[in-house]
Amino acid sequence: IEMQLKKASLQAVPTYVAKVIQLFQTMQVRHGVIVVGLTLAGNTSCQEVLAAALSQLKRDGEQGSSKYEIAKRWTLNPKSVAMGELYGEVNPTTQERTDGPVPTLVRQAIDDDSDNLHWVTFDGPVDAIWIENMNMVLDDNKMLCLSNGERMKLAKTMHMMFEVNDLSVASPATVSRCGMVFMEAVYIGHSPYIQSWCESYLQPKLPDEWKRLKTLMMKHYSNAIKFAHDDCREGTDAVDANLLISCFRMLESTLEPEHGVNPNKSGVETMINLWFIFSFVWAFGGNLHEDSRAKFDKFVRE
Repeated sequence: IEMQLKKASLQAVPTYVAKVIQLFQTMQVRHGVIVVGLTLAGNTSCQEVLAAALSQLKRDGEQGSSKYEIAKRWTLNPKSVAMGELYGEVNPTTQERTDGPVPTLVRQAIDDDSDNLHWVTFDGPVDAIWIENMNMVLDDNKMLCLSNGERMKLAKTMHMMFEVNDLSVASPATVSRCGMVFMEAVYIGHSPYIQSWCESYLQPKLPDEWKRLKTLMMKHYSNAIKFAHDDCREGTDAVDANLLISCFRMLESTLEPEHGVNPNKSGVETMINLWFIFSFVWAFGGNLHEDSRAKFDKFVRE
């Protein structure tokens, strides 16, 4: 990464690499980092790529201005459990304390004598219900205070990561303590999803037809998503990539021999065309209100 920066300005590096570099630079100055972006915008992949890169640089013995170490990641959803389960609580009957995943992982990082990096990713909404207990952790003190009075100082190798869709319910106290990396869907685009799905699923299944189907997807998906968002009324707000993946799932369930899609028989091209139209209409138009379906019908026919 450092060699890339020396050879070219940040703008010259591909955007998806630039986002990994931004995360790396942010983590050099802050031990609390928030990665903000919608679903399928590359939030998780950005962290995974950086962790893999740092680990590989350590194995290769590379030296730079930063000391590269093996990065270990743990991911948990803070809204999937109660506060007591997240941070730990005392049983009122036995007076025994049970640690939650947060103090357990902090203790594990403290007890690790190696220089391995420990990243704990909270993949869920950031709100005052649970994040306020992390404010002292995110301070320069790096201190986790538990309900039983125990105080645990974070190891130097530990980072607290937060992966969220937005910061609409985050308090200024939390935001001001963290570094921020904003992942927009435009940085990745939708083409990689189409490319990877076509190569991993379609190519083995339809070796002679998959490229044509890929061309159809690449040609029409963008206009359909834009029309559904801008000119129609949707039942529920849907992320662009989710609509696209819904189309993939529809195609996976229909491009089967029992539905007439057999590569060894004649007429397979016609059946693929029909099932593509069926999947296209239901994936991009199935979420629309009744009063918008006539407009979408006209759009698809044109």
